Amino acid sequence: MSLCPMPGSDPETNGDLSADIWQLENALARCASQVKMIKHCQDENDAQTRQPAQGAD
Repeated sequence: MSLCPMPGSDPETNGDLSADIWQLENALARCASQVKMIKHCQDENDAQTRQPAQGAD
């Protein structure tokens, strides 16, 4: 896992602003993918933790 850096922005034209929005949307999508992966791993770990150990009777 790595930090989710957000790109800097200093648009001067509408075209610059459009490009900045596109870059931000992509950065947010990459960050969301990392969050989903971590959540999935945590859910799997929680499910394994809740299962009783075999031979625990």
